[in-house]
Amino acid sequence: MIFSDCIIDKDNLYAFSKYYNCLIKYNTKDGKSLFLGMIPNQSETYGLVSKMFKYEDRLLLVPNNASAIYEFDLNNNSWKEIYINDATTKNKFATALIYYNKVVMLGATYKGIVIYNFENGEVSYFTKLYKFMSAKSSNDIFCRDYAKMDENSILIPSCNSNKIIKLNLFDMKFEVWDIGKPSDTFESIYYEHDYCYITSRNENKLYIIDIKKNQLREIALDASDICYGHYCDIIKKDNKIILLALNEEKSCEYDLISNDIKYNNRRYYMYNKMNDVIIV
Repeated sequence: MIFSDCIIDKDNLYAFSKYYNCLIKYNTKDGKSLFLGMIPNQSETYGLVSKMFKYEDRLLLVPNNASAIYEFDLNNNSWKEIYINDATTKNKFATALIYYNKVVMLGATYKGIVIYNFENGEVSYFTKLYKFMSAKSSNDIFCRDYAKMDENSILIPSCNSNKIIKLNLFDMKFEVWDIGKPSDTFESIYYEHDYCYITSRNENKLYIIDIKKNQLREIALDASDICYGHYCDIIKKDNKIILLALNEEKSCEYDLISNDIKYNNRRYYMYNKMNDVIIV
């Protein structure tokens, strides 16, 4: 079974299926799996959830194609539906993160950021920065990735403009950076030690940005034979930037020391990108 996301909590792994309406628990010690339940009142089964988070004894499921945010209580195996405005689109949220006692969900086709407070159950919305990430069509997406910059700030690359948004999650103030040409668009991002590594959405490029020096390098890539014609995810391992193709046994490695580029017929199965956990 292929999963949209999973959480490791001590000896237990919680995961939600990508193709079925199915939440499971897997015990890593005894190897036993347990079916926990199905999200109620769903008209379809594919891609219901994009991300999962655990807070105390609750699992929060971020909706991709699901009709709302859902919380699963591990004590009594019950579901709680959390309504959000204008939740009719598919591919609502591609990514999300925990910020203290809140889950911050970055809209993919959903035009805005939705914030859920675990403590009081409140849902709030932030849409101001999305005017800088205008979708080219109703079927396109605004953003699908972020990089944590410091304790309070994240970087959000726009899929439909040459903008990188620096957002402070404490006060929700933001800066808009213009990167490259006006025609450039971005897919995925990694940040470390004042350097940003960003994959292009509409061209076969890797962007490397030295933030302190305000310098930009563009690395040409061969992505002609992969799904969608560009690399969809980016991680760093040792001195290499690894670019991942979607749904294919292909990846690209860029060596930061030698500047060599290596193409592999190899699939990286990745979860928990914040901690760069990779299963190969």
